[in-house]
Amino acid sequence: MTKAAPSSYTSPFEASQTKWRSSQYSTPSSYDPMSDSFDPPVFSTDLPNLYPTDEEDVYRPGPPDTAVSVEFFSNLSTVTSWITRGFLPRADEVATSYFLSCFTSQGHWEYVPRYATVPRMDPCLTLAIKACGMAALDNTRYVPQGRVWSRNVYGKALAMLNESLRDGEKCRTDESLIAVSVLSLYENLVCDSKQSVQSWKAHIQGATQLLKLRGKSQFMSGVGRNIFRETRAQIMIHCLWDDMLPPSFLLDWTPALQAASPDAAFQAPADNLIDICFSFATIQYLAKKTQITGPEALSRINSVDAQMQSWADQTPLIHPHWSYTELRVDDSPRIWNNNVHSYAGIPMPGVWNTYRSIRIMVTRMQQMLAIRLSTPNINHPAIRATRRRLADEICATIPCQLGHAPSPCWNSNAVLVTSYASIWPLFFAGTCALERLGLTTPTSNPDPGRASPASTALALTQLSWVLGRLDHISASSGLHWADGVAATLRGDLRVNASSLSPEDARLAPRNAFAGPKQSELVKQIEATGVGMVVEEEEEEEGVLEGYKR
Repeated sequence: MTKAAPSSYTSPFEASQTKWRSSQYSTPSSYDPMSDSFDPPVFSTDLPNLYPTDEEDVYRPGPPDTAVSVEFFSNLSTVTSWITRGFLPRADEVATSYFLSCFTSQGHWEYVPRYATVPRMDPCLTLAIKACGMAALDNTRYVPQGRVWSRNVYGKALAMLNESLRDGEKCRTDESLIAVSVLSLYENLVCDSKQSVQSWKAHIQGATQLLKLRGKSQFMSGVGRNIFRETRAQIMIHCLWDDMLPPSFLLDWTPALQAASPDAAFQAPADNLIDICFSFATIQYLAKKTQITGPEALSRINSVDAQMQSWADQTPLIHPHWSYTELRVDDSPRIWNNNVHSYAGIPMPGVWNTYRSIRIMVTRMQQMLAIRLSTPNINHPAIRATRRRLADEICATIPCQLGHAPSPCWNSNAVLVTSYASIWPLFFAGTCALERLGLTTPTSNPDPGRASPASTALALTQLSWVLGRLDHISASSGLHWADGVAATLRGDLRVNASSLSPEDARLAPRNAFAGPKQSELVKQIEATGVGMVVEEEEEEEGVLEGYKR
């Protein structure tokens, strides 16, 4: 695995009262935190100084838990409407408006606009929102000097976060944790180097410490519960991706979280799935560190797979909104194989695709261990068929997440947010297509199921569709993380292309080997097949040696 480059950051922050320190949270060394001299020519005025200067400017708590109407989100001003009025808006106004219109909706960060209505929103959160909004806008519409402007504001937000987290009370506020989440999303938007991956990990590690510091009292408000659940999902991804041991308090606090939730029955599927995922992450960590034997790991992973099957069977029975409808629709390049899943709304599509992604990982580890231990009575064709079905179900869910599902299906009204939730599942659907080509199987041998030329052609077509969706997410939603994920799949295909027969290679679509974005990072990933993984130290593999997600 590729190691991280030495960090260019120099000013770590710490929460002194909790003895928490993260060397990754810091301000770029070239940044002057008190400078306000940057003035992008496309906008009329510079970003105002948001540092508290007197008693009138000090931070005030956010508003109480109150609902935000649907009309609020549908009536948010956009950049286009401002420009058509005949005057140039300020840079910070454009960035804030774009963030609120694209990143907030009922079901995701719906509480953030409430903080924007208070007389003085937390300055750090304000800056994080502006940095994120401008980065997303620049990625999709190109704003002259927009990247420089957003990076400048991002640096200011980090400097202010450093200061805020030295305050033992302020670091416990909702706004501080939301700011960390927004800053982590900024790295997914920019994602122009492996340092972006490292920074994202640092933000998630910081958010983990803040969650623990806030304690169970955060469950007493709806905003606190929502932030906890959203942050917990990001921590789960981090643990699974880096083979980390999940923080025990996240599992220990689930009963308290559910007891404090008026809608506990509705939230139960998401909460229960996260607990199962953390159980899997624990097995993965222990196996990598050789802290459990192969037979013990297989026994535990079989139990997790049974739990996941039970979750999928029981979840539709808990509440009607957790069920979905399978529809056959007309041909469309935006839809895979004429199949679409119709859901009730957020967060159901994302939770279901999380289940499918994790179960793909679970079955791969299950099959690899069974082969290594020569376990009898393992139905390998059935396991491969399960992964193919899960990949097809992921693809059938993507249209509603990207706003492409035909009527009468539900479509996301916050496409940027649901596009972000689609990247990881699309990656795993792509690995299943590669597996059918014999390129990523647990045994590194060709999949017997790919003997048919028709099966090979279908796998290549599905891989091409997945890559097209990732390219669309990058171009239309501005999430450049999707470029690196697509490049990882393309790199796997390119590096292993010699395993394909000449006939199979000729079937590969043009977009299978090279994407439209050709940054140096993407070129490197496509050429080597090594994705955006940054390792802190030499990786241990233990009983999972040779295992590929």
